[in-house]
Amino acid sequence: MKLEQSATLLNRGVNRRSFLKLTSTLAAGTAFAGVFFRVDEARAASFGNPILVDTDPRVDIKYSVCQGCHGRCGLKAKVVDGILVKVEGNPYHPCNLEEYLPFATDPARARTAAGRMCAKGLGGMQSLYDPHRLKLPLKGVGERGAGQWEAITWEQALSEIAARLVQYRDLSTPIDPDAPELGKRVNQIVFSGGRNQQNAFTDVFFKNIIGTVNSRHDHTSICEVSHHIAHELVTGWGDAAPFLVSGFKNHSKPDLPNAEFVLWFGTDPCSANFTFVAIARKFIEMAQRKGKFYVVDPRCNVAASKGNWIPIKTGVDAALAMGIARHLIDNDLYNTPFLAPPARRRGQSHRRVERHRRHAAGED
Repeated sequence: MKLEQSATLLNRGVNRRSFLKLTSTLAAGTAFAGVFFRVDEARAASFGNPILVDTDPRVDIKYSVCQGCHGRCGLKAKVVDGILVKVEGNPYHPCNLEEYLPFATDPARARTAAGRMCAKGLGGMQSLYDPHRLKLPLKGVGERGAGQWEAITWEQALSEIAARLVQYRDLSTPIDPDAPELGKRVNQIVFSGGRNQQNAFTDVFFKNIIGTVNSRHDHTSICEVSHHIAHELVTGWGDAAPFLVSGFKNHSKPDLPNAEFVLWFGTDPCSANFTFVAIARKFIEMAQRKGKFYVVDPRCNVAASKGNWIPIKTGVDAALAMGIARHLIDNDLYNTPFLAPPARRRGQSHRRVERHRRHAAGED
């Protein structure tokens, strides 16, 4: 259809003549498109009928937890004839709704309820039915780095891996006698599991059975270890709670419902973080109540576009953070009682109050 015809339809409404022209054009376009776009009806039928409502007897609802990230939001799976046809948020999970579904809810009503879910979670169907999904172990062939692989059985993979591990499971011989800190030769075994959802088993196997200190080098080492360390350093749990061993893994989340000001560094609460669905929802609620937030990032991301963007050159964010910290320290703008571990709060709080009293009285 020509541009002027479209304008006529939009500006003057649709009369009988223009309607006939429009339907003729659409019919021709549909027939033409059929030449290029063929629907594999057999394959489409194997995925069930996505039009079926949740209350249809053929529909089976499965409630689970998404493993797309460490947020582990709730997941509601719609299954028809054994085929997953839809993924939604689990209404029983607090991450997916402002007020999650009470467990006493009538199951018939619960079947029709759904919670929110991010795009990564919704993409689980694509991963599940990806035609290129790996279903068997792959073993490299040819020269190292050639990028050539062959599929092998699980039995062969486990046997060959075990044979390699036995060679290095030496609990007595040091790696280097001149560098005893490296430990025994068994420490040359490193388990790098990527996103490892079976760490409850692999940690015990590689740490307690094999005996290597390098029992887990997963994505946490390059993805989120910074906020685990920051949490421990800021909260001081090591001193306040001796029963928590060094390296206690935890992290803090911003109290967005009660915060008056939030400074985001190199992140986008509207596109990342975990638990993403809950944080994004709370961020939007904060923006709606006119809460102040600033985003430090070289790129004007989604969150920055909704508030105050602080553009920064790539690689100098650490200098800006140290400058802010220096200003807070020099001007005594931090809350010492809040930052101090519980065991030391009382004494430090009294000293800070006394320091302010002397300053106000001109005694120092």
